[in-house]
Amino acid sequence: MPPPPFALPSAPLTVAVVQAEPVLGDVAGNAVAAARLTRRAVELGARVVVLPELFLPAYHPPTLAADAAGTDVAADADGLVDDPRLDPLRSVAGAGVAVVVGAAVRHPERRRCISALVVDPAGVIRVGYDKQQLWG
Repeated sequence: MPPPPFALPSAPLTVAVVQAEPVLGDVAGNAVAAARLTRRAVELGARVVVLPELFLPAYHPPTLAADAAGTDVAADADGLVDDPRLDPLRSVAGAGVAVVVGAAVRHPERRRCISALVVDPAGVIRVGYDKQQLWG
């Protein structure tokens, strides 16, 4: 059976790529900033918002090494993240937007990864991707 014919989407998908300077080690504050920026992108029509690698803890290896407990978010065995510091992202996703944001993630077996978290429009946060090559 031949593959179905290729079809373009019936409606445009607006994706916003957001850049900002996060505060070193301030996961909660950076989540608030990400939510604020996401809200603005939604006002401009975005349905997907993408933030940089390690945006939540800020990309600063010395801080990540010195305060793993404060900079990491924990994922369960299914890759779900339930960290109250990320509640602002859950709330803004309810506006019908998906958010992709970089984080330092600790998996159940204690494996630590640079990951892309995906916040879906229902506010569920899951690990979407773990980077393969880590620092140090």
